[in-house]
Amino acid sequence: MSASDEPNRLFEEVEKLLVTGRCDEALQKIRAIEKQYVEDADRWKYAILEGKCLTDIGEIEDALKISRKVVEEVKRTSGYDTIAVDALVIVAETLWRLGQLDEGLKAIEDAERIYQTLALHTMQLHIQTHSNVSSQRAALLYHKAEIYRLQGDLGKSLENCQQSLSLFEEVGDKRGIAATLNLHGSVLWGRGDLSKALDYLQRSLTLREEIGNKREIGKSLNNVGTTYYHLGDLDTALAYYQRCLKLQEELGNKFMIAAIINNIGEVHFRKGDLDLALMHYERSLPPLEEIGNNQFTALTLKNLGDVYYRKGNTDRAQDYYQRSLALREEIGNELDISETLFSLLTLALGMDSIEKAQTYLRLMQSINVHEESKIVDQRCRLGEALVLKTSMRARNKAKAEELLEELTEEEIVAHELTVIALLNLCDLLLGELQISGDAEVLREIQANQTKLLEIAENQHSFWLLAETYVLQSKLQLLNLNVKEARRLLTQAQRFANEKGLHRLAARISNEHDALLEELDTWEELAQRQGSLIERTSLARINQQVEHMSKQSIMEDQELVEEPIMLMVLSEGGFLVYSKTFALTAELNERMIGGFLQTVQKFSHEVFLQELDRIKFETYTLLVRSKDPLTFCYVYKGQSYSAQQKLDRFIDDVLSKSVVWDPLLEPAKNGRSLDPDCQATLDDLLSATFVVSTSSKD
Repeated sequence: MSASDEPNRLFEEVEKLLVTGRCDEALQKIRAIEKQYVEDADRWKYAILEGKCLTDIGEIEDALKISRKVVEEVKRTSGYDTIAVDALVIVAETLWRLGQLDEGLKAIEDAERIYQTLALHTMQLHIQTHSNVSSQRAALLYHKAEIYRLQGDLGKSLENCQQSLSLFEEVGDKRGIAATLNLHGSVLWGRGDLSKALDYLQRSLTLREEIGNKREIGKSLNNVGTTYYHLGDLDTALAYYQRCLKLQEELGNKFMIAAIINNIGEVHFRKGDLDLALMHYERSLPPLEEIGNNQFTALTLKNLGDVYYRKGNTDRAQDYYQRSLALREEIGNELDISETLFSLLTLALGMDSIEKAQTYLRLMQSINVHEESKIVDQRCRLGEALVLKTSMRARNKAKAEELLEELTEEEIVAHELTVIALLNLCDLLLGELQISGDAEVLREIQANQTKLLEIAENQHSFWLLAETYVLQSKLQLLNLNVKEARRLLTQAQRFANEKGLHRLAARISNEHDALLEELDTWEELAQRQGSLIERTSLARINQQVEHMSKQSIMEDQELVEEPIMLMVLSEGGFLVYSKTFALTAELNERMIGGFLQTVQKFSHEVFLQELDRIKFETYTLLVRSKDPLTFCYVYKGQSYSAQQKLDRFIDDVLSKSVVWDPLLEPAKNGRSLDPDCQATLDDLLSATFVVSTSSKD
């Protein structure tokens, strides 16, 4: 090999290390060899590689300094223009990572001007291979797409992303393809198409696993997890985050470890476990501060503010929000600044500090004047509507309603903003309905509820779906359709439980219990066709809208019921097995007969899983159908803990063939239950309900 070939060989070795994510090893090799060569072209190439390494490991400012120096030197020397493009690619990436989006776009425009100059000197263009030129162009389009995404212009972002992907595929750059698929997924995610976004992100993950770059695999695992998080599939999100955390711990990547711990905290936050969320946020903050990653530190500070806001500690919430704002202002990313300002605005409104809220609104508006971001613009107008909504003046409320209607009819660029707008619009309309009782207002509320449901379904947002089912239930009460209202509550609670939203499920169960207590009142209201004003008041629909807009969390409560009796019935209503938990004077044959008749009366709805509980006098009957048997638990008090116990008992029965098979025999032939099976059932019952039982066969 000639001496002139040696730089190229070493250059290729370093490139291979970068592709597979061995950045530290690549950096060591670069720094060991770059001083050997005095040729400008070689020196600049290695400086560019060093910049790539530093960018990958998160040393962004050093990477920017090196790449800018290359650009300045190359521009003073003719004949190496394409090297300047490589350096400008790094300049653009480091600038948008630092939040300097406009400066990043200027770097890309500078690189594109170089291409135009090269087009006038075709001989220079032919010096570079077609593959290299296409890769450079693809990289510039990629970073342009990233900047447009951060600015909130998702249409332009998607357009550049598609062009970048096409070029990377043309030259067979797998790493570039994987990165662009990942970005494409992020843009689709921002546009609200989470299912399609997930497809692109999964494809990126598969390709990165094929390449073997662990750093980038970790990024994809994180992004897939974040998509599942926003889809509302919190358990799947948690599984991806945990896979990512394990990988980052193997790599020793302190920043990503802290970032993933923060994300795990967000899962617990959405599940409603504020203490567990707080623990993870507090654990992630010190290493982020130590590393000096201000961008993620600011995000974690905002998350801490969110927890304390939900906990009702407004002073601490405000402190964390202010610290987040200070860091974001230092970085200069106005998209992030507007997010924290919006959090401070909503906090101020929650504290009835209207003047403070107006101050934050003015700051948001000053950003919106020069920041070309649809997200910032929507956030700003939503903030204005929320401030106007607090006014006692009719014209201000009318202006708030007008702004909210505009926002709900526009293209969705951030679905959480559209959801907040819809909920606050419903709140205003409910206030009007409670005064006027106008059926036309109710139809407007129902139309907005339909929009909420569409967003929830399109986003696969499990939290929003469950909450919207509850809202639907209350709207059915306004139509005096109590049975459908109960069916929706049953559906909402079952759905929340399936998706791991256990605190939400407990709150929905309490809603259902409260409705059962009010059945007589609703029946009387239906008979005399009470006014919409009466129905709205009794349904407490405004409380549900307020709860959804604030995403309030139910605090842990002692939801312990008083157990009365458990029964297992065959398809024809034959009592296969029963146990009383306490012998009381009130529990007599007439009462037990009433229980049986009540279960039989509602057996069809139970079988179709439309209803899960029935009221009989002062008792609640929780019913589960496991063909051909029906399990019924009779109790007093709250239902949520009762449901958990009954489901656990049924799972135990189904998992043990020595219990389930003998239990089916009496259902088929009407004979008595086998004594051994009965004894086993008694033991299972005692273990599940943790009470002593007395037989009532």
